[in-house]
Amino acid sequence: MPTYVKDIMNNTRTDGVKRTGENPVATSVTANRRRTLVSSAMGTTIEWYDFLLYGFLAPIVFNELFFPDFDPVVGTIIVFSTLAVGYGARPLGGLVFGHFGDKIGRKKIFMVTLVLMGVSTVGIGLLPTYDSIGIWAPILLVALRFCQGIGVGGETGAGTLLTLETAPDNRRGLYGSMVMATANVGVVLAVGSVALISLLPREDLLAWGWRVPFLGSIVLVAIGAYIRRNITESPAFERKRTEVKVPAVEVLKTAWRPTLAGIALAMIASTLYHLVATYALSIGPRNYELSVTGLTVATMIASLVALVTIPLSGRLSDSIGRKRNYYVAIPLAMVVVTVYFRYLLPSGNIYLVGLGMVVAIGVAQALMYGVEGALIAENYSTNVRFSGFSIAKQFGTLLGAGLSPLIASSLAAAFGGNTWAYVIFFGVEAVVAMVALVLLKETYRAPLRSVRQ
Repeated sequence: MPTYVKDIMNNTRTDGVKRTGENPVATSVTANRRRTLVSSAMGTTIEWYDFLLYGFLAPIVFNELFFPDFDPVVGTIIVFSTLAVGYGARPLGGLVFGHFGDKIGRKKIFMVTLVLMGVSTVGIGLLPTYDSIGIWAPILLVALRFCQGIGVGGETGAGTLLTLETAPDNRRGLYGSMVMATANVGVVLAVGSVALISLLPREDLLAWGWRVPFLGSIVLVAIGAYIRRNITESPAFERKRTEVKVPAVEVLKTAWRPTLAGIALAMIASTLYHLVATYALSIGPRNYELSVTGLTVATMIASLVALVTIPLSGRLSDSIGRKRNYYVAIPLAMVVVTVYFRYLLPSGNIYLVGLGMVVAIGVAQALMYGVEGALIAENYSTNVRFSGFSIAKQFGTLLGAGLSPLIASSLAAAFGGNTWAYVIFFGVEAVVAMVALVLLKETYRAPLRSVRQ
């Protein structure tokens, strides 16, 4: 484990000196930072486990279980449309919970969103299929997916802001990146679950196996709720001196520039992941004879690499700034996507595909994710930060993660599987993201307390 991570978890100052004989207030602040970091990281783990579990299982079983009357290609497009419903609900969740998070505090939102995510995910695992209740099966699936998205939309903002607003000023990038890094724990758990149940005979997988990972979410939720009991409110929120009537409206009136930029940056990072991992899981076995197990293992390895490289990215941004990471990551991502879809996937070689995933997820996306939370959040004042961050993050994620598999499926159908369509699609996003960087201020040296409260 890197030294700077051990320092945080072992109650050590950022200069590496062990905290001995210090006053109880300082010790209490450090303990609360640690609890907040762990509870936020746990929420991010659950968030990604719940959401990606659906994304990974959807192209494997859901078209047969919930949309059996459609052609396989059309069924896949419909399945990814239900995936997009969850992401479509995230901005609404961000707006609703962001409003109350700016009004009554981040902590109170924290527990509500956790429970909502957990109940929705377990509900999907308990759903009857199309053969049992007909059209009500896909309707209920979409409804639960929508509720899941509402919860995630609030959870992302609450966890990220509690952590950033509690962190030392010179370590906000690191703290924020550690929360983002644990998304990969959720990925590993989701991918591992899918890989294990994929070993079942097809009949057992369709009959009951697919339900097990969804029902298992209740364990993560219980652990997360236990950890969150004793955290305190964000110091930045408690120092807030002014309040606006409708924070979201204030964001659109006075902070539209960082909001548009934040949407673009969140969009390209999530698009990169879902094109390389989620969408590849759909077309890899069908078009290139790649095994589902091989693809899921490759995704897991790439996520484990990112678990290390994302905190490195965040720590680096505390020294050199947030924007420089993106200036390197975006061109690298463009190259990776081009090579991945033009050469690696068509090769049918799982080792080359896995290498592409590691570079895309473990390097290019890690450079973005390590600074995304801090870079976007630091561009808002405290009284609208929850709403502003949520609008940027959730709308960007909707456009990237929610729609990219759907757009990719539609492009494949429209252009006969020509892989240049995916490359051009991602290239447009890359250009927009580079322009967005110019619109954002570089704030890594500015204490949050010096920003307008």
